[in-house]
Amino acid sequence: ARQVFDYMVAQPIIRERDIEKAYTRASRDAELLGEDAYYSIKFNSKDGPTYIEGPSIKLARSLQSAWGNCLARARKVEEKEVVYGNVRTRVVRYEGIFIDLETGSNLSIEYEGALRSAPAKFAANPDESARWYSMQSLVVQSKALRNAVVNGLPAWFVLGCLKRARASANNELLKGTTLEKACQMMIDAFAARGKKQADLERLLGKPLIGWSPSDVMELRDTWNSVKANETTIDAVFAEFEVDQPAAAPTKPPKNAALKAKAAESTDPN
Repeated sequence: ARQVFDYMVAQPIIRERDIEKAYTRASRDAELLGEDAYYSIKFNSKDGPTYIEGPSIKLARSLQSAWGNCLARARKVEEKEVVYGNVRTRVVRYEGIFIDLETGSNLSIEYEGALRSAPAKFAANPDESARWYSMQSLVVQSKALRNAVVNGLPAWFVLGCLKRARASANNELLKGTTLEKACQMMIDAFAARGKKQADLERLLGKPLIGWSPSDVMELRDTWNSVKANETTIDAVFAEFEVDQPAAAPTKPPKNAALKAKAAESTDPN
C-alpha cells in the first residue's frame, strides 16, 4: 500500500527519456567513481574461489540520477532481537522501493542485516552508543536502497556502467607508482585491521614475490568492500584462520608405569 502511495504522490515528468544520453552520463559517472563504484568479495571453497560483485550505493545513486524520472527509497519494516547459537543480536529489515515514473514499472525488495554491538569505548556513552546503532542501521538501509535501484533498472544499463568503473579502477591502479609499492600499500592497509602479510598470502594462494597487478586489484577490491561495510575483515579471513596447535601431551613421570604396576600388586581389592 505504501509503495502505491509513493507512486501516486510522485510528480512524473511528461517527457520521454533519452536512454542514450542517460547511459552516457551514467557511464561517465561510473568512470569517475572508479574503485568506489563497486564491491568485490572473494570466498574460497572446496570447488575453488567464488566472487560476489555488484554496484556500490554511490554508483546506484548515480545510476538513478542519470536514468531520471524515477523514485527510490528505503523504509524500515522490522527490528527484532534474535539468537544465533549462544549469541543474541538485533536484526533490522528494510524494504527498498524503486518506481520508474515514466513507464510505471515498480519493484520492492527487502534486505535484512544484523546490528553489530557497539565497541566498548562507545558502549559506555549513551550518545555514542546510539550514534553507533544509527550508523549500523543506515548501512542496512543503504543496501536495501541499492538493491532496489540496481534491480529496478535495466540489467544492461547497470552492467555496462559496472564494467566501465572496473576498467577505470584497474587503469588507475599502478599510475604514478610501482607494483612493489602497490603491494606494500595493501599490506599496510590490512595491517591496520590486524592482518599480516602471511594472511594475505594465504588469501591469494601465493607468496608476495609472486603477486601480480591482478592480485593487488583483488586485495584492493576486498579492502574497499570491507570499508563499504559489504563484508567484515573477519568474514574475509575466517576460513584462513589457523587453529592453535594442541598442547603437547605431558610426559608421564619417570618410572610411572612401574609405580602403577607395583600399586596394583599391593591393592587388597
